[in-house]
Amino acid sequence: NGSPTEMCTATGVTFTSSNGRFTIGEAGAYEISANIFLNGSQHSANLGAFKLEKNGSSDILTANPDVSTGADTVELNLNGIFDLAASDYIEFKIDSMNGVSTSFLTVMQGTTLTIKRVG
Repeated sequence: NGSPTEMCTATGVTFTSSNGRFTIGEAGAYEISANIFLNGSQHSANLGAFKLEKNGSSDILTANPDVSTGADTVELNLNGIFDLAASDYIEFKIDSMNGVSTSFLTVMQGTTLTIKRVG
């Protein structure tokens, strides 16, 4: 809901809105925290895999939320510390499970992402 990025404040991390990528400026250990609010409009059950990917292919965090129609919004938290190189990029994706479209999932207002260098 709303525009994809309401606020982006970064030092050493660049967000590119055209592809949704967060690019790391300097090698180091980074803490990545995502607090995601999801809502489903057509299906119930565990139908989508929410992924944090590094460089377009390596899944560094994955969660399979159970999003039900008619239920309240589901809150999902993903957290971790990762060694990242300069020019690595991070993307968040929702992939289909069991061949079911994920277009029914909506990322809701209040969703946040934090990427900060810790070492």
